[in-house]
Amino acid sequence: MKDLTDAEKLLPVSNGFFATKNAAAAILSRVYLMSGDYANARDAADRVIASKVYSLVPGFQDEFNTASNTSEDIFAMQVTAQDGVNSLVTFFASSDKGGRGDIIIEDKHLALYDANDTRNFFYVDGDRFTGKWADPFANVKIARLSEMYLTRAEANFRLGTKVGASPVDDINVVRLRAGVLPASSVTLQSILKERRLELAFEGHWIHDIKRTKTTIIKGTDSYPFNAPNLIFPIPLREINTNNKLVQNEGY
Repeated sequence: MKDLTDAEKLLPVSNGFFATKNAAAAILSRVYLMSGDYANARDAADRVIASKVYSLVPGFQDEFNTASNTSEDIFAMQVTAQDGVNSLVTFFASSDKGGRGDIIIEDKHLALYDANDTRNFFYVDGDRFTGKWADPFANVKIARLSEMYLTRAEANFRLGTKVGASPVDDINVVRLRAGVLPASSVTLQSILKERRLELAFEGHWIHDIKRTKTTIIKGTDSYPFNAPNLIFPIPLREINTNNKLVQNEGY
């Protein structure tokens, strides 16, 4: 935490595509949320939103596969032809987009979206692959503004506060951009669902599963949040380097 709090104090507001004061606050908000410190998560997210440095791009599809930062990007890894490629494409994209097609989207996930939700149709050529990672030379989004709205909404809801905005107003900012009718009210579950829909395939859900202690149902199998199936093994090279490491359960 100290590294991030110090970074937020010391970094400039504007710094090109390098880390900024708001980038530190955004990552700090994420860390606080994962640790259950909702007041600090809310306040850090609110600082980013209140800075008015960022704005949601008009169309959800316009946020991804960009060679430069968008108005929504708080921090992104820059990828160029000289620096290599966006390796997320390898795992998430279909073969015609240069990927291996490892991550096939299931019907159960698609069914979570409303019929008019533009996020529901954001798949490569109608295939079951996310379109978020379809360009090997596009930037890798690390933190974007919609996450801050979702974090502030959840934290405010859990605390019964309305810092910056009410939870339903923050959720509706995200929903309206996706072409979904505004919600008249929210619950914790509806906020977490919106988070899952908006941030799908960006690496957040596994952490949300663990922090909310959610049990995953897959077919006839169920996996509690702390199941060995939901963690990777510690690489052998790391264990060989440090004999005090204990291999994760299940491996």
